[in-house]
Amino acid sequence: MRVRLAQFATLVLSTMPSFATATEPRKDTVTVTVPPGTNGGTYECKPTDPAQATATARKGGPFDIGPDDGMVKSNALELLVRASYTIAEPQSPVRFAPGPGGAFATDPGGIYDGSIAPYRGGLQVNAGTGYRITRRFSAGLGGSFTKLLSTAITDGSKDLSRLAFSIAPYARVYLPISKSLEFWGAIGVGFKQDTQTFDKPTTAAGSTQSGKWTMTHEGIAVPVGFGLDIRATDKFFIGPSAQYLGVIATGGCLQIDAPNLQKKWCTSDTNSVTRAFSYQQLTVGLSLRLSL
Repeated sequence: MRVRLAQFATLVLSTMPSFATATEPRKDTVTVTVPPGTNGGTYECKPTDPAQATATARKGGPFDIGPDDGMVKSNALELLVRASYTIAEPQSPVRFAPGPGGAFATDPGGIYDGSIAPYRGGLQVNAGTGYRITRRFSAGLGGSFTKLLSTAITDGSKDLSRLAFSIAPYARVYLPISKSLEFWGAIGVGFKQDTQTFDKPTTAAGSTQSGKWTMTHEGIAVPVGFGLDIRATDKFFIGPSAQYLGVIATGGCLQIDAPNLQKKWCTSDTNSVTRAFSYQQLTVGLSLRLSL
């Protein structure tokens, strides 16, 4: 009997370490020591949090681009260049419109009185620089240079030229579509000057001589544009774009410089014969963007 009790006690004592090992809590961190070498050292390995893994798996969608999407995110300088064809209103934005008491010394001609509408379209170049403040927003300063083309003129005027420039701060909003495509929209408010020059027979003081006519229009420019950028490299983007430009007239002048007549008429004159009209333009072209 005593022998059996001793054997039972020995069996119980021998199994206690096994129970202690089975009930020991699982460690969250495992330390591994790697022998010295290229990547030698001591590392800790932790199990993945199931909740975090589920949240990561659920993240996605066409407009939920991750941190490795290859597109510019923020804190980046951007340089913009755009070449486009512009559709313009055909008449001059500065025209003959005599008010009470207004007097004009010569024949206004077809361009100035609006009976001739010579403009059909032209070429425009835009350039700008800004800063990518956040992943979806940038702001900066841009400008444009426009040369409008004209048709034949029938009132004796010749060498007609119309050039315009503008400068305006802008704001852009970006909407990523994929790792290689990004839609953007932009708006700005600034200043635009539009100048027309031509030579025209000028009758005054009993004689008719060729004179240089210069019509200058000034206004507030409000460009609204949008486009699609395609990532060609990590820093270079290219794509189609369109822009609407509204110009709100603030003033205009006509100046004639001829041997028999030298005078200037402006919309600000007390007895004005000149009026500046607001106008619109639409451009379609190709945009280039460099992100540094």
